[in-house]
Amino acid sequence: MPERDKGNLLLSLGLPCFCGGGGLLALAFLLRSREAKLRRELELMASTELLSVDSAVRAAQRRGLNAGAYVELCGQSYTEQPLKSQDKLAMAVETRKLEKVERYKWKEGDYIYEERETTVDGRTRVQRTNTGRREPGKWVPSIQLREVERTASTAASGVCFRELGATSGLMSSPLQICLDLKSFDVEGLLRCQSETKTYSPSTSTNVNVTVNSDTPPPARILGYETRERILPMGQEVYAVGNVAWRYRASVKGMQGEGAVAVLQRAQGKPSIFAFGSRESILQQRQSSLEWTGSVADLLRSLGLGTMALGGALGLAGYLR
Repeated sequence: MPERDKGNLLLSLGLPCFCGGGGLLALAFLLRSREAKLRRELELMASTELLSVDSAVRAAQRRGLNAGAYVELCGQSYTEQPLKSQDKLAMAVETRKLEKVERYKWKEGDYIYEERETTVDGRTRVQRTNTGRREPGKWVPSIQLREVERTASTAASGVCFRELGATSGLMSSPLQICLDLKSFDVEGLLRCQSETKTYSPSTSTNVNVTVNSDTPPPARILGYETRERILPMGQEVYAVGNVAWRYRASVKGMQGEGAVAVLQRAQGKPSIFAFGSRESILQQRQSSLEWTGSVADLLRSLGLGTMALGGALGLAGYLR
């Protein structure tokens, strides 16, 4: 290969390597930023006062309307007027109805092969030859699921939580803190929950499939599958954010009169509502912090190495 062509080849290899290394370094920088944010959040959460739900509600009442305070809380999920799901009481329910349909697709028959013997230089060889003909084709069923209905509803009394282990009194409702659904995404919370499935078969009649028919058999509905996710009652929750005393009418996701303690987002600080214990949530964030740092280190090393290789190849190509 002429020297000039070798030089062009090296340059064509060096430029993509150099650019690819730069891209890896950019990803590493983004992950480092994410790591720094997670670290700051963990440090802030560690320094935040852990209050009981009852104490946080009474403190919000004393501060007066709309005066928030940043707190860390543990409790259990609760709402005064829960919804009924298939077998449990829930604060929010998402239901999807899927239609199970059987459709037919035409499948060509397999090619027909023949074995033929040939003799070359006194040696007999068996050769498998495609005749160009096929076995008879047939209609093959396939099952498809199609969503036909989706509903999501939240209890009129809101998505709330109360003191861990609290029980309802005979004369009064327990103290509770409710989420401002303008700050917290109910759909996101529901997606984190496991999905239950129930199936109801259809009463459709059987379909007779004619093998040699030119038209596909009609599709038929085999049944309906109902999938449901709920925000359950009585589960341990962990929350971080501003707690303020507000009128119910001003809180997204709540109905009724009077005022209630509300968990809302804090500007520039982590705001969390999650199902699980404080220890498990913090451990998840610590694991995420460590994973992010490890991947950032790996990408940085790969990026520097790839850029160095690209630079070396480019310089070698230029000097030829």
